[in-house]
Amino acid sequence: MIMTTPTRHLVLMLDTVRERQEALDAAEKRNDLSHVEWASASRVWSRQQQALSCAIIAEPPQTFDDVLAVLSELAGWHELITGQGEDATERELRDLHEMTRVAVANCTQRLASLFRPDEEPTEAQRSALSWISKQTKQWLPAEGGR
Repeated sequence: MIMTTPTRHLVLMLDTVRERQEALDAAEKRNDLSHVEWASASRVWSRQQQALSCAIIAEPPQTFDDVLAVLSELAGWHELITGQGEDATERELRDLHEMTRVAVANCTQRLASLFRPDEEPTEAQRSALSWISKQTKQWLPAEGGR
């Protein structure tokens, strides 16, 4: 049974929004919607996606799956913003660094509390922690760089 947490609720809502965006895109391709109708609705769903994604990143995780959800959303933002290269605005980079600080602090606290000193993580958890460590190193700003 999947434990229901605030993060899990947000992920389910985000999944629904993504499905609606995909349905909207498919309707536009079938010419069921004009480009103007599609563009207006698409902007609304895009804003919903961004808001939910940011909420997931800011929500303190309660479970190991929550930690993975938070870091997965953060990875998406990181790819989106840093993928722009020099075209990324200072505000986007500042927001990304702020999201990274919040998410990493929340996730680190939760991960530390999930393992008792006498308890070793499972192989799956160890693998996920290794992935998180590698991702986090990529997210942190370089010395003197953007």
